[in-house]
Amino acid sequence: IGGGELSFQWLRNGTQLAGNTQPFLILGPFKAGDSAEYSVVATNLAGRITNGPARVRVHSPVAIRSQLPPLTTLNFGQGFSFTADVDGSGPFQFQWRLNGQDIPGAVSPAYSIPSSTLQHAGVYTVVAMDAFGAVTSDPARLQIRIPPQPAGDMFAQRISLTGSASPVSGTN
Repeated sequence: IGGGELSFQWLRNGTQLAGNTQPFLILGPFKAGDSAEYSVVATNLAGRITNGPARVRVHSPVAIRSQLPPLTTLNFGQGFSFTADVDGSGPFQFQWRLNGQDIPGAVSPAYSIPSSTLQHAGVYTVVAMDAFGAVTSDPARLQIRIPPQPAGDMFAQRISLTGSASPVSGTN
């Protein structure tokens, strides 16, 4: 624009940003709420021109919002479910692990088993990923209680043995 010294006013979503009258705009550190349309109005004696808007989208990397329970104890055969509670811009991908190994097919935010066995006992983690990174949850230990076996008569099926010297038998 010809016609003298320029003055500037920056706008965020059409509203003036107080004190931002330089020919440049410095933003940051960014927060998720800083996503907006930014534009600048340049003015001098010859007139006024608006440049923009420029859309700024702030992405938040994936983060664990609340951790898995550190210890869960279940009875043998009881079902369980763990759920990943994450925050960020998304979209998210998940991978559940047991004792540090990927669980095949366990790629949703929740991991459930309808009836636990001893093979389900161990340390679980979940890896949550998005386009900006990955984060692993704190470990969650799952213990499986084995039901006590009823006491029995270990000699119920006893037999008598006859040797060359004398008969041998046992009772309880």
